[in-house]
Amino acid sequence: MKKIMKQINGYDIEYVEYGKENDVTIVFAHGLGGSVEQWNEQMNYFSKEYHVVTFSLYGHGGSSKPKEYYRYTIEEYRKTITCLFEKLEISSCIWVGNSMGGVLGYEMLKITPEKIEMIITNGTTPQLIMPKVTAKLVCFFDKLLIRIMKFDGYIKFASKNSSKKQSTQEILYNIFKEASPQAIIASHLMLANYSYIETINKTDVPIVLIKATYDSEINKYIMKIDSILKQNENVKFVEFENVGHIANLEEPMKYNYLVDEIIRKYS
Repeated sequence: MKKIMKQINGYDIEYVEYGKENDVTIVFAHGLGGSVEQWNEQMNYFSKEYHVVTFSLYGHGGSSKPKEYYRYTIEEYRKTITCLFEKLEISSCIWVGNSMGGVLGYEMLKITPEKIEMIITNGTTPQLIMPKVTAKLVCFFDKLLIRIMKFDGYIKFASKNSSKKQSTQEILYNIFKEASPQAIIASHLMLANYSYIETINKTDVPIVLIKATYDSEINKYIMKIDSILKQNENVKFVEFENVGHIANLEEPMKYNYLVDEIIRKYS
């Protein structure tokens, strides 16, 4: 992929953009520890018919890596994405997000609803509320594991637990090693307490949640709010078999076909 680096909201942000001549824009947003490299197959596939954009959040990939934990917030991430939209003159888009990338899509919908035409997520739950003590323990254990295993050992462990496929684990390791420890720790804490139920209940934007067979933890959280989400007829659930949390890397072509079908059916 041809990566471009620009100063966005005070950070050096790398992004990739193809198919500018096409009318409809799809933005692909990576999860915690990810980068533009996660979406290589999707960028190639969808650029034939769409204007496609992906980016590495600061703290990830080749983008800036601030060491201050306080910078890694959902609000600051969203402001940076909004600035990128302005720089690239993106008026609105179909948002495709994995894990934290899906959460950022809901945050965009909440604050800048005019920018979002549709949301498609995998590995994402629209609500995750942990007790404060539990959230702090998650952050504590992140720091402890990184201290004991070093960051390289930590991301090897994370890669192996993110997919059942060895080939995908190797790809993830190479992506995760470009992230910063501060981004991982602070963003983990950030993702321990959020809810977009109210935002979803109010919107008429199509929202499609892809539920992967092996993504048991996320599916568990989705099931807790399943009946609430179904009150909005614009919310749809699609099953994706024999894949896990990062389905687009495990089965890229099947993922492409599925997302393509979703867009054509529900947008």
